[in-house]
Amino acid sequence: MAGDSDTDIAMLKDATYLKLAINRNKTEIMCNAYSNASGKWLVQPMFIFPKGQKSTPYPCSTATDPAGALIVDEDGNPMADQPDVVFALP
Repeated sequence: MAGDSDTDIAMLKDATYLKLAINRNKTEIMCNAYSNASGKWLVQPMFIFPKGQKSTPYPCSTATDPAGALIVDEDGNPMADQPDVVFALP
């Protein structure tokens, strides 16, 4: 399963084998991908005109979802802030 937007997060959390996040610098999906609670997340930069590296970590510990609740990983746990480490093609 693959996604590139925060609206894809429910689908990716439900995936059972691999979870591919295309890095478009979207906070919720990238927090889950970098946190990698299940060990099944992969991160891929955008293929065309990849986004640059975020200068600050993703604010996973304080970011909220559209309903205003703190975002959590696929196990329902809060996440630490995550640095952006996969942002450009080699």
